[in-house]
Amino acid sequence: VTNAEMARTAGMSARAFERSFQREYGLPPQQYLKRLRIQTACRLLVETRESIAHIGLRCGFADQSHLTREFRRVTGLTPGSYREKYTHS
Repeated sequence: VTNAEMARTAGMSARAFERSFQREYGLPPQQYLKRLRIQTACRLLVETRESIAHIGLRCGFADQSHLTREFRRVTGLTPGSYREKYTHS
């Protein structure tokens, strides 16, 4: 989903939408969406036995390496390490 599509749905210009979103949520729209996708991946890693590659695709990442790169940026762990750490708790 692009910022322009979200802005159109909200009946705003793209720039006004981006400023308003940033003010309300403290993050740009695309960064916020990425965080939501990572949160969903976290839940799936702990609650399912799905492969990391499949979870990445389900959460909108291009492939497993894309998920791993973004996941590590946000959580400081790889998806495999996260699963291992929180599944056995």
